[in-house]
Amino acid sequence: MRVASQGVTLAALPAAPPRTLGALKLPSGVSTARLDVTFDVYGWAPDDTTGAKRLAVRVYHAAPADKASAKVTGLEGRNAVFSLAGYKGMPIEKGGRYQGIVEVRADKQGRDTMHLVSARLVH
Repeated sequence: MRVASQGVTLAALPAAPPRTLGALKLPSGVSTARLDVTFDVYGWAPDDTTGAKRLAVRVYHAAPADKASAKVTGLEGRNAVFSLAGYKGMPIEKGGRYQGIVEVRADKQGRDTMHLVSARLVH
């Protein structure tokens, strides 16, 4: 599966790309982690069980956004699904490279899911 070309309207995907992370494990004692990320978008992943929109992405860079998030690793260089539940950033409608903040926090099922908090198109 290829990421969406720059400027191309994102399409709905029948499934997320192979070997895609849907969640990251938070270290003991950490309830929320924030990561600075750079990513390209494959397209719209199937909605989650709550109906929230989700993006299937390829993460090129991920770094802790604060000291409390320093032990959260494993996202860089991976395919991932970012939930847009509660997202209030710029609309993401086209392919391209984006930079943003992802927050990892437990969902209602107890999984540590990744939520896109902010993003901007960089090219």
